[in-house]
Amino acid sequence: MLHAPRSGTKTDIEIRHYGQKNGSYNLYDDDGESFAYEKGAFSWRTIKVERQGGQLKGSISAPESGKPNSIGNVTWKSMTE
Repeated sequence: MLHAPRSGTKTDIEIRHYGQKNGSYNLYDDDGESFAYEKGAFSWRTIKVERQGGQLKGSISAPESGKPNSIGNVTWKSMTE
């Protein structure tokens, strides 16, 4: 996507993980249109990749209530398995 989605629009994302180790990352989100983030209208979601039963499994934290959430469906792709 070459631009931020309109406010209220959900965008599907693909998360790619490189390597064989567990990892934890932060994903920033806001409305993509205004300066409301300056007043706290933004959110951080935690992305985790953990080895379970020999395979890497990804998870993303739930959105915060009352905060921007433009994330639609999440797909995971391991780039080194």
